[in-house]
Amino acid sequence: RLSTGAMRRELMVVALTLTLRRCSGFGFGAGAGWRASLRPTRTGVAPSVIPAAASRSRGSPLAAGSAGPRGGARWACSAAGAEKASVELGTGVSMEYFSLPAAAGSASAAKPPVLFVHGSFHSGWCWAEHFMPYFSQRGFDTFSVSLRGTNGTPLPAADAAAGVNKVQLDEHTADIGAFIDKVLPGGSKPALIGHSFGGMYAQKFVENDVRPLSAAAFVCSVPPSGNSGIVGRYFMTKPGLAVDITRGLVFKQAGTNLRIARRLFFSDGLPDEKIQGYMQEFQKDCLVVLDVPKATKEFPTKTCAGADGR
Repeated sequence: RLSTGAMRRELMVVALTLTLRRCSGFGFGAGAGWRASLRPTRTGVAPSVIPAAASRSRGSPLAAGSAGPRGGARWACSAAGAEKASVELGTGVSMEYFSLPAAAGSASAAKPPVLFVHGSFHSGWCWAEHFMPYFSQRGFDTFSVSLRGTNGTPLPAADAAAGVNKVQLDEHTADIGAFIDKVLPGGSKPALIGHSFGGMYAQKFVENDVRPLSAAAFVCSVPPSGNSGIVGRYFMTKPGLAVDITRGLVFKQAGTNLRIARRLFFSDGLPDEKIQGYMQEFQKDCLVVLDVPKATKEFPTKTCAGADGR
């Protein structure tokens, strides 16, 4: 016999497993033919998946027009001094990026350019307000990219016309490499910094790409094993947080629900109106999904041989 607590944990683990297997991944809607749902159980609330026929129309699940100042986070980026531009890449996308050179008098030829890669619900703007000015003042040329499928870097026209709504892991890494070749100074060895899912893309880039880097940093990165184990532990130890993660990322309520957006992404002291501005950007940047089931078969592993061959 299972105790009530044990039964609750078992139900949550089963429900979470179903969600992760059927959904395209955290931050990304349910897989083809299915949609994710929160369902009541005798022991609480758990996620599940149900046929899409019972869902709303196939359009965006996000509510139109969150409250908040027009321009939101992108206005803040302009105020921070980063310049926004786009570049045509050989991979078929016109990639939006932000750049901020080293501050006057701080530049040094010994310092590599820094390239930032964002995670879910974000694009290049998320680095431009604070991180890029910080590194610029310390003598680094800084760049941040908006990955394929975000508002600033839409899918290639042929993919959009064919109804493609997923991006492959190797497409992101190819885009990063093409950007380095076309935009960064010739012969430079950038320092690559990836956050969340951007950390996973950076790991995969380091694994597969032959371009030399000065350094790579993975900030709160998705691990090579994926997110399922982490969130599974949350369901057993912090079920309320696990439900908010599922609502915010799988169901994309981080773009429409202020409380959830704050809990997942922001500190308690940030004003509501500031968060609402960022939420507008979340809605624009989370519509195309990463093909997570395929990506999990390609999670990065890197073997490096030292001088002694080990």
